[in-house]
Amino acid sequence: MDSVEFLNPTYEEARKRSDWPKWQDAIKAELASLEANKTWTVVERPKDVNVVGCKWVLRMKKNAAGEVEKYKARLVARGFTQIYGVDFYETYAPVTRLSSLWLLLAMANRNGWPVDSFDFDSAYLNSVLSNDEVIYLEQPAEYAKGNPKEHVFHL
Repeated sequence: MDSVEFLNPTYEEARKRSDWPKWQDAIKAELASLEANKTWTVVERPKDVNVVGCKWVLRMKKNAAGEVEKYKARLVARGFTQIYGVDFYETYAPVTRLSSLWLLLAMANRNGWPVDSFDFDSAYLNSVLSNDEVIYLEQPAEYAKGNPKEHVFHL
């Protein structure tokens, strides 16, 4: 349904839309958040290493009334370009089991506790790479610092 309503346009599709300035603002906010969290440093492209590609994932969020509430942009690594044993040794994503969430909601209901929800901005940035994990990420060309053919992000 999201693709029918164009809630998740590709970067190329978004550039052709009348609301492109709002997508640009979302992209700039994402980059500012990544830079503020010191997610990377810009370095010269090292020779003979795998540099992981990236892409923009765009999403338009709507409120309960169906009105556009937020334009959201995420810069994501194209993980399929990573090489096991070189770029990573294991994959892990901490997620909540649905049954655990149901249990907490049932406990809150039983005890009359208030329940609230919220959304994290840039929540995944809290991961720390160990010293032996060296990952280089391509810069998004339109927002590159320096020449993207010569400089990459060192995560």
